[in-house]
Amino acid sequence: METPCVWVVTRCGPSGRRGTPRTGAARCRGVVPLDGWVVGAWNVGEQGERLNVSVSAFESLGARDREAIEREARSVASLREADRAEVIFD
Repeated sequence: METPCVWVVTRCGPSGRRGTPRTGAARCRGVVPLDGWVVGAWNVGEQGERLNVSVSAFESLGARDREAIEREARSVASLREADRAEVIFD
């Protein structure tokens, strides 16, 4: 069974200010829920054609959970018209 992962945006806009989600220089912050639990926070920014996703986990994440987060990052990259996503786990 695949672990569901959904990005929940809590702040989005230039330099993290509240605003409407958009592409370009926008940076977004939010939480990472897995299996109904918030397991971390994420910060997204763009660098050229790459989407940089930094995940600060509140607990240890297994390989399956990390893979689910990386899949979701690729989906977000596609929506934001980035060529690829790079995920860094803090």
